[in-house]
This record gives sequence, structure tokens and C-alpha cells, in this order.
Amino acid sequence: MVKGAGIYSRGGPGIGHMAWTNQQLARGKEVFKKRVCYHVKSLREIRRAQKYVRLLISRLPFMRVIKKILVNLYSMMKTTSFINVEWQTQALLCLQEAAEDFAIDFMNDAYFYVAHCHRVTLMAKDYVIVSRLRYKGPPSGPS
Repeated sequence: MVKGAGIYSRGGPGIGHMAWTNQQLARGKEVFKKRVCYHVKSLREIRRAQKYVRLLISRLPFMRVIKKILVNLYSMMKTTSFINVEWQTQALLCLQEAAEDFAIDFMNDAYFYVAHCHRVTLMAKDYVIVSRLRYKGPPSGPS
């Protein structure tokens, strides 16, 4: 890194988008770095995420949510016989994969609706419409 360079400096030669090599400095020529189009970068990130096969939600927080849901369910049922239930790891992983698949499909449907409306930004009303179309009833929660 160049001595005295700021924290946001790359420390390399050149100003802004120009890069200089020693040979070009000797010749007095400047070379511009090739700029990557924004959509190419986003497509590259999408491909990288598609190759990534791990789960999106980490296991421990998901397990905490499941246990909290079970405690609420058992309190509604007014029973204490299932409080110390132990889960198999395969059962939790299966439940987590199903939940992530549902969330991804739901968001994909919402993005299809966004594209249909010629918009880019996903809004809460898109989720409401997708839930109405999927389940053919009023959405749960405030609208």
C-alpha cells in the first residue's frame, strides 16, 4: 500500500479508474480498466449463490424458532406432555428445507408479479396479492 494513502484508497497507482504499469509509465501511455456492466456482476452473484448448496437460515436460530412455536402450540393445547420432546437432526433439516423452499417459491411468485407490473422494487402489497392468489382467501394479518 502506498504510504500516506487514505483508508478508501486502493493503494495502487493511478487516479480513479486509470491503472498504470511500469512499462506504460515509461512510455507515457495510460490504460483504462475494463468496466463490468452492473447486470453482469449481479448475474455472476446469482450464479455463485445457485452453486452454494448450504441452507440459507442457520440451524441454531431455526431450531430456536421451532421450539418457540412448539411452546406456544402446547400452551394453546393446555398440555405439558410434549414439553421435553427431542428432535432428530434429520427431521429438523427436513423441516428447514421445506420452510426455505416455501419462502423461496413465495418470493419468486412475488417477483413475477413485480415484473408483471413493470416495477423493480418488491413491496408488501406484492406479498399480499401472492398470498391471495395462492390460497384464494383473505390474507392473514393487517392489510
